[in-house]
Amino acid sequence: MIQFGIKTEIEVTSWGRIVNIITKVYKKKLRDVTKSVMEAVIPIKRHYRKLFKQEFLLRPIVESMETNGFIRTL
Repeated sequence: MIQFGIKTEIEVTSWGRIVNIITKVYKKKLRDVTKSVMEAVIPIKRHYRKLFKQEFLLRPIVESMETNGFIRTL
């Protein structure tokens, strides 16, 4: 991602568009830039989607099962 001027995840939106372009990418073809950026964005999206699911989707299910006595955890 550094090669296209993306320093943080904030500069990339969930739609795969670069909000803040720092370096010049005009020498490359648009399809090459798009492909490279999407290859960098996909792992970021997967990581944060996984964190979201762990925090908001999976925890309430486990907590409700614990209160009903189905699962006992430490």
